[in-house]
Amino acid sequence: MFIIIFLVASVAMAAAAYLIKVKYISYGITALHTCLLIALNVHEFYYLNQLEAEYFESDYLSIIFLTILSIISITTQIHAYIYNEKRQEYRRNVSVHNMGFIIFVTAIAAVCMAQHVGILWAFVEMTTLAASVLIYHDRNLLALEGTWKYIFVCSIGIALAFAGILFLGVAIQEAHLLDFSILTIKAHAKEMNPIWLKVCFLLILTGFSVKMGIAPLFNVDIDAKDVSPSPIGAMFSSCLTNVGFISIFRFYECFTETAILGWMNNVLMISGVLSIFFASTYLLKVDNYKRAFAYSSMEHSGIAIIALATGHPIGYFACVLHLILHSFTKASLFYQIGQVYRVFNSKYESGVGGYFKLNPLGGLVLLFGMLSILALPPFGLFISEFMMFRALALTNNWLILIGVVILLSFIVYSLSKKFIHLLFGKFDFQCSDIRQHVHPAETFSQFVLLGLVMYVGVIQPDFLVNYINKAIEVLGK
Repeated sequence: MFIIIFLVASVAMAAAAYLIKVKYISYGITALHTCLLIALNVHEFYYLNQLEAEYFESDYLSIIFLTILSIISITTQIHAYIYNEKRQEYRRNVSVHNMGFIIFVTAIAAVCMAQHVGILWAFVEMTTLAASVLIYHDRNLLALEGTWKYIFVCSIGIALAFAGILFLGVAIQEAHLLDFSILTIKAHAKEMNPIWLKVCFLLILTGFSVKMGIAPLFNVDIDAKDVSPSPIGAMFSSCLTNVGFISIFRFYECFTETAILGWMNNVLMISGVLSIFFASTYLLKVDNYKRAFAYSSMEHSGIAIIALATGHPIGYFACVLHLILHSFTKASLFYQIGQVYRVFNSKYESGVGGYFKLNPLGGLVLLFGMLSILALPPFGLFISEFMMFRALALTNNWLILIGVVILLSFIVYSLSKKFIHLLFGKFDFQCSDIRQHVHPAETFSQFVLLGLVMYVGVIQPDFLVNYINKAIEVLGK
């Protein structure tokens, strides 16, 4: 019943963080909540596959993404503290931010563990409400516009997902069942009308695409990452993306042994290819670094979805591994672009350049981040992308493979050009141009995250391979 303790305590902590206007007490409550999250993570590690409170159960996939959530929550809190203190935020803004952060993290943890489609849907909706608080943190017109867009489009997406669950309910009723648990649906999915299952999955994919940042409902995700503080952009590009994936994966898992498996793979393949296509198109013309990183997240989400859509065990493995490595890489890049903004007071190509001279350690983070996000060795994303291409080849998806290679070539060109300009481009330096100097210690967390990505690329630890293999066993072969 630890999950119930976690949920109740999280609500109490969120209320305390909001009501207590003393900054350091509010920060302390948020840090205490992260400790509680880590305790939940450890508890679930020791009590795998045990049902809790009827609706929650941790499998290997849950443990993987709970661990990512714990790590990214720690680093995000550090950088959010720096962000707020450098801006000398009002106490009220800090309290509201910390309340939203606690609710946001709690909802993500619940999504990871939810084993009932209704409960999963409810906590995904909770991430929308909490994320809107975090997006509006800067209290300006762009943040207000981004917040309303996010609420509006996410509400449409969540409504579509709910409609998908209603169609699933029709299929369940026809099969003379009354249980919406994932285990029951998976066990009896073969008995259900495939037409209702197809409609359900199509609506689920469309609705939850707004969280994963893939086609069709990807635009609002880009805006949210742009206008929110950089540490929150890191959470959106890692943990919130994973929420979208988990939500889609649970329904894919339920229907994987039915006659619609091939149809689901085709739909996922279309969504993945379209995501990479749109990302490559927008990256060619965007000059905003935060938006560029957001489109890069869309590209990598598309790669993960394509790997899943191959229907091959190698593709399944590549999908989960890619999301793990992307989470750490993209979080480090968003933290660093926040430091870039503090130095230049700009996030646009025309307002930056020569960053390596001003902040050598931060420049190294961007250099290593570039190598990682472009999937170059020795970083782990090279391994997961290579496995995705191998799965495409083994399933004879040669046209998809060739098309993805071409699109990724445009993305490599666009991103490398932007990174090189930021790091080494010419810029007329004057004392007045440099707004702040960044302390070297602020880059430590980013080196840790990128070090994890490099470690996986070189070593490929047995425990990680084993956990991913256990996580994808639910999909069969």
